[in-house]
Amino acid sequence: MVHIVEEEPVVIDHLRLRGLERSLGTGTARSWKFWSLPVSAPPVGPLRFAAPQPAPEWSGIREATRPGPTPQRRPLAEVTGIPEPSYPGEDTLTATVCTPSLDPSARLPVLVWIHGGGYKGGSPASPWYDGAAFTRDGIVTVALSYRLGFEGFGAIPGCPTNRGLLDQIAGLEWVRRSITAFGGDPDAVTIAGQSAGGGSVLALAASPAARGLFRGVIAVSPAFAPASAAEARELTDRLAAIVGVHNDREAWQGVDEEVILDAAAQLEGELAPSGLTPEDRGAALIDVDYGTSRSFGPSVEDGIIPENWIADLADVPLMIGSTAHEFTSFGHVLVPPDGQDRIDATVRERLGTVADLIERDLAGTAEAGFIAGQLLTIGIFRGPVVDVADAHERTWVYDYRVPDTRTGLAEHCMDVPAIFDCLDHPHVAHTCGPDVYPDVAADIHAAWVRFIREGEPGWQPWNRDGRARVWRPDGGEVAAAYATERALRERQAR
Repeated sequence: MVHIVEEEPVVIDHLRLRGLERSLGTGTARSWKFWSLPVSAPPVGPLRFAAPQPAPEWSGIREATRPGPTPQRRPLAEVTGIPEPSYPGEDTLTATVCTPSLDPSARLPVLVWIHGGGYKGGSPASPWYDGAAFTRDGIVTVALSYRLGFEGFGAIPGCPTNRGLLDQIAGLEWVRRSITAFGGDPDAVTIAGQSAGGGSVLALAASPAARGLFRGVIAVSPAFAPASAAEARELTDRLAAIVGVHNDREAWQGVDEEVILDAAAQLEGELAPSGLTPEDRGAALIDVDYGTSRSFGPSVEDGIIPENWIADLADVPLMIGSTAHEFTSFGHVLVPPDGQDRIDATVRERLGTVADLIERDLAGTAEAGFIAGQLLTIGIFRGPVVDVADAHERTWVYDYRVPDTRTGLAEHCMDVPAIFDCLDHPHVAHTCGPDVYPDVAADIHAAWVRFIREGEPGWQPWNRDGRARVWRPDGGEVAAAYATERALRERQAR
């Protein structure tokens, strides 16, 4: 684990920036961090629902020693899996850069990170996303922000729908123009993200608007199922009805963001499944039928996200994977305690031996609702990993199975501290449990470093044989993985 042993502000004259110079706990290693550099103009006033526009040049020396405003206005929950703070202000479309060199001739590989949060939350200012560990390994890191929720993805006539993705593309274009000044190589950019960030990088990989802006992709627990244009419009129309406005740009310009956030929360509640019997709920989970989207996120749009997006993924190296039990514990929410036996019976009747595989993947846990939760995990995360890997050449798959010893489950966000080599951060115990595995984490981080540098992580690529890098508490191995997900897909296709 990397440790920052000294950090102090320093002016970099040729960049006209005051950033942070750091000494790392690895001999004489140093790095520099520059917070919240403007990528696009603040999305306010006439630019509120527009495509991102160039940021104005700053005069004098710009202060970049602390986090700036974030698009997130409200956290997803009181305590989230990843600590992701919000900061007020309008200048929200920014990039935070951490680099081991300020020599333009260094031409170091670049990691561009896109945070998750269900496309409605999350923050690039998380202490977990600090780039110090990657700078120790000679990699420049960039954390991008983007518009969230309705501000980023509401379908308003006359406005681009995927504004949040356009913000990310503008960020990649900024990296292309500017990263050399921070020691980076614009031709050696890897984009990566987790959850909605993982979905975002798949969207970018499929988008013709992002071609040529990166050479590799890492999708961590990617959540990406773009709505149709009609579904996106219907969702926005329903939000407009709650707010009491017409769905047009002029009307939305006058609505305060807090009012929209309240209305969006109400809409999610109204669209939540209700009144389903456990049998119907089990059938819906088996068929991966989650109904109409309940929140704002990416949707199919000409020139941005193609309808057949998996077939249109860029021909670049891709690393993709999931934790074993992403949303499994949410089964408690999906299934009332008195319905567990009935949903288990539905699963067994419909899935037969596939149900045995699901129970095996639960590693003997017997909590009520976990079978339903594992179906949710497969439907949102693990099944799509197989779909993408089967369709894309030069793909490396991993399967993260290092559990929280309190629950026996390897859940959402638990692999992120290993990626960023920050196991000693105090929030890690909340998310991952009391036991950490430094050797496993070091192996995961090393695989990322190798992929960013060389375009492959050190194990054989996926070739439909179901073999992936499987990480467990006792280490990692190339082994059979995702057998349950493939069996379920085959069952669904009958």
